[in-house]
Amino acid sequence: MKRVVGFLFILFTSLTFYSCQQSQCPTGFMKPHEEGLLRVSIDNDLSTMDPRRVRDLNTMTFMRMFYEGLVRAKSDGTYEPAVAEKIEVSDDGKVYTIKLKETFWTNGERVEANDFIYAWKSMLTPGFPAPNAYQLYPIKNAQAIKDGKEFVDALGVFEKNKTTLVIELEHAHPEFMQLLSTPFYYPVNYQWAKDYDDSPHTINPGEVPLNGPFVPKSWHQQESLVAAPNPTYWDAKAVKLKKVEFIYSDNNTALQMFKQDGVDWVGSPLSTLPMDALAALKKENCVKIVPADGMFFIRMNTAKPPFTNANIRRGFSQAIDRKSIVENITLAGQPPSTSLVPTNYGLGSTAAHEIYDPSRAASDFARGLKELGLQTDTFPPVTLSYVYSDRNHKIAQTLQRQWKTLLGIDVSLPPSEAKVTMDQIRRGDYMMAIGSWFADIHDPINYLDVFKYKNNGTNNTGWENAKYIEALEKSTTVGTDERKKSLAEAESILLQEMPIVPLFEATFSYMQKPRVEGVYLSPLGYMDFKYASVAKYADDFPPKGD
Repeated sequence: MKRVVGFLFILFTSLTFYSCQQSQCPTGFMKPHEEGLLRVSIDNDLSTMDPRRVRDLNTMTFMRMFYEGLVRAKSDGTYEPAVAEKIEVSDDGKVYTIKLKETFWTNGERVEANDFIYAWKSMLTPGFPAPNAYQLYPIKNAQAIKDGKEFVDALGVFEKNKTTLVIELEHAHPEFMQLLSTPFYYPVNYQWAKDYDDSPHTINPGEVPLNGPFVPKSWHQQESLVAAPNPTYWDAKAVKLKKVEFIYSDNNTALQMFKQDGVDWVGSPLSTLPMDALAALKKENCVKIVPADGMFFIRMNTAKPPFTNANIRRGFSQAIDRKSIVENITLAGQPPSTSLVPTNYGLGSTAAHEIYDPSRAASDFARGLKELGLQTDTFPPVTLSYVYSDRNHKIAQTLQRQWKTLLGIDVSLPPSEAKVTMDQIRRGDYMMAIGSWFADIHDPINYLDVFKYKNNGTNNTGWENAKYIEALEKSTTVGTDERKKSLAEAESILLQEMPIVPLFEATFSYMQKPRVEGVYLSPLGYMDFKYASVAKYADDFPPKGD
């Protein structure tokens, strides 16, 4: 027997928005506007047109514009059918049979089951640069294939016919429907992708077959990207925008453009409001602040001395005054944290350290020095890498000062642009690095799985722990209560070993023109413009309170 699964699956509770009361916000005059044009400030460029290779948060938004998966998340916390017409799940929850509706790529070819199968098999091929391939591990034999222990044809996916896809899982997965909505499960046009994989080259966005609600019309790197509705999209009638223009600029320039009515959205999640202006904007109630399913932390390269030592790592962690950082630098209501999983997930791990503990920092650090046979004056040079932004730079300077004060250690700060920093982290060519993780699904496993194996494309710490792996594996085979205990146990191990140093939970702070409606800002860190609209005229910003 099979049960037919509808598409109303609750992702998470709806966002609670910061009430934006009428005030004297310095937003500039609202000029008559090209109807249907949405202009968004962005501070990191599109990194790839291939959803199999995506890693950074901004590109996740572009993937959701240019591609369509089996299901699509909606702003009310439910799913809607996308390429899938019907999904049937076996009674044991391990087999998904999916009938595809008639949808097309921009090259005129029909989207078929093999487009999904090829995408997933290629991601799992050993050596293929898919940093999030582990997200496919719920599929039968997926991990064994990526580890080179099985041939790729052993993957638990096959086409019943060209328009029917069957997926077999290792175990029933409570959040598999959420995973199906992520870019990691998107299809790629089989023939295009195969040709590209056989002969990789620099991709022109216009040459890639797409099946999402928008297509790129022009792209000037580090300047602008313009997208327009996709006329071949299966639900084209639902797309109201006529053009979306992403404008690359530094944070201060972006705010000035917003004031002069040059952009309609500035700030999270695609850029950052200037720290120097944020306090005043908040005081005038000009900024919307919403919770986000994300964590900011420091990666520690456990393969490079002195961070091979857990006590050294713990000493650096306890020396951080997190409360000072969120109250004096980030200024957007971020809760300071020493956990990896956000508190609203209810995991409640007991291994989290104090937000700030100078005494323990000193004792852990001294213990680590003794174990390594070092003194403070013989401590090797230490660097903290980060993607340059006003906020990141101020955080890095604060950390540098706190470590010098409590530990007596000088830390150098080599900032760089996003691509350079990410490449360094991927290669392990760093010591410490400021980073973040935004969940792909609303489940603690999505944070913890990142650090399950040291060869995970998004781990990059060199850390792996057998007991941690065992706890995560156990969580896939037990009931709800036991699952929560196993996940909490895993997080406790991670926080004791400290390959990452948590800093604070994420929030989104942004400003938008009142003529903009229907943009879905997901707590998971992406924007969805499918149902967005922009009026030609609107009252001055901000709108009256709720």
